[in-house]
Formats: sequence, C-alpha cells, structure tokens
Amino acid sequence: MGTVIIDRRGTVLTRQGGALCIREPDQPPRNLPLRMIDRLVVAGAVQLDSTLLTQLAAQQTAVLILPARGAGRSSQLFATGHGDLTRRLGQYRLAVDAPARCALARRIVTFRVLGQRRLLQRMLTVRPDLRRRLLPAMGALGGIRLSVATATDAPRLRGLEGAASAQFFAAYRAAFAPSLGFERRNRRPPRDPVNAALSLGYTLLHADALRALSVAGLDPLLGFLHEPVHGRESLACDLVELGRSRVEAYIWRLFATQTLRGEDFRDDNGAVRLGKNARSRFFATWEQQAPTHRRWLHRYARGLARRSALAQESQQP
Repeated sequence: MGTVIIDRRGTVLTRQGGALCIREPDQPPRNLPLRMIDRLVVAGAVQLDSTLLTQLAAQQTAVLILPARGAGRSSQLFATGHGDLTRRLGQYRLAVDAPARCALARRIVTFRVLGQRRLLQRMLTVRPDLRRRLLPAMGALGGIRLSVATATDAPRLRGLEGAASAQFFAAYRAAFAPSLGFERRNRRPPRDPVNAALSLGYTLLHADALRALSVAGLDPLLGFLHEPVHGRESLACDLVELGRSRVEAYIWRLFATQTLRGEDFRDDNGAVRLGKNARSRFFATWEQQAPTHRRWLHRYARGLARRSALAQESQQP
C-alpha cells in the first residue's frame, strides 16, 4: 500500500486495533492495516486521534500535514529513526571541516546541474521545435558544471547553483503553453498553475528527504550546501536538490499529457491553487513515480551516514 492520502474536509482518522479507521463525511467507515502504511499525507481540516499518531510514530510511519487550501507551511511528524549518535557527531565534524563540506556541496550541485541538463535533453527530443530555447541553456549548464568542479567554497557553489537554475527555468518554461502564464519560478504564493504544481511536488519531495534522513539517523537541520537557518531543515534541502529534476520532469509530463490543465486551478486572492479533482489526479500519479526518487534519497542518506560515522570514529583515541 505504501502511501495513504487523505484530502477531504471533515475526515476523522482513528486507530482501531492494528488498523487505521477512516471516517469521511457521508461515507461508511473503512479500515486499512497500519502495518501496510509507510507514509500518511493529510491535506486540510482532518482530525487525527492521538493514539493513532503514537502508533504511526512507533512503526516509523511519516505523517505529512499539508495546510488547508495550500496556504501556509506544511508540517511533518516522524519518530527518531536511528539511535546511533555517532552518525550525528560525525555529521557535525564534516560540517566544520571546510574541505569535506565543500566536497559534499560540490557533489550535490553537480547532481543538480546534470539533472537539469538531462531533462532539457529529453525535452529537446520530444520538442525539437524548442531547440533555439533549449540548446543555449544546455550549453550554459555544461559550462556551469565545469565551474562547479573547480569551486572551493560553499558560497561559490550556491552562486553556481543559482545561475544554473536561472538558465534552466528560462528554457524549461518554453515547453508550457503561454496560456498557463508560467514566466519564472515563484512561490509562497505560486502565481500560476505550473508554479502551483511545482510547489506541491517540491513539498512532497522535501517530506521524502526528511524521512530518509530520519531513518539514516542524521540531523536534518545541518546541511552542507545550504547554510543553517532557524527553522529550516538545511540537510533535507540538500537532498531535495538530488530529486528536483524528477519533479520537474513529472510536472512537465502532467501538463504535456493534459493530465493537468489550466482550468484545474483556481485563483485564491492572488495565489493559484490546485482544485480538489486536480489534487486527486496529482496524488495518484505522484505515487506511481515517487518510488524511484525515494530509493535515491535513502541511498544517498545511508552513504552520508556511513561517511559521518567514519568521520567520528577517526577521532576516537
């Protein structure tokens, strides 16, 4: 089963023995075995019983809370996934070791730029009519990748990542119908349907990154590319860079196949939101492609945990 998504106002979720009991308005209750649920996504005004939350935490099931009507920040609840403090101590050592931190940040940016360039190449194969928009960006990304390889500090790498994103989105937006109004990347709030879909995809990706880090026993607040900022899971933001291109490819496919259309979105005081039917289609197709990036996130988190543990062990007398 994997992921359960609850997106109906007034739904009540409780625990009944080893089952999740779902009571939706005007619908008979239904039960799902808790042992089969890896993650629970709740959108909007839904009630959750405290005994259900404790059981989900005990079995390491992540709970992602999406705000009602898409307004505000999402929240995630999860239990500590690993009890080996050695990993976190080693992570802190790597974070204050300038060469080690730069090497990790360089790898993240390299993955991001390669992913952007591969996606533009795929788009060019499908849309050769866009070659005048895509080819220059692909060339620029190739040059940025070479600069990343020789960068020696995190601020320089962040600057290169920003330059790569500017080149990428300038080309990426050309693949979408002008009627969608997608001119540039914007968020909080998104101003057009493409940005609204991207924001939701990135939010779900961030939740998957947090879960991977929790399972690996790492501190999600302390990143290597992203600077520590109060209230931000900087290491989760680092991992998100590894999966962004898959989200962007997914959003492109949704609009290219008209799974999502402009009329599926509504304007809410200047913020564009997905309608309920559109969210249902989005979530259903998201779960079909999400296992791939989840495997990569867990693989990278495990590798970083091993490196962190080795960094700590090397300091032992």
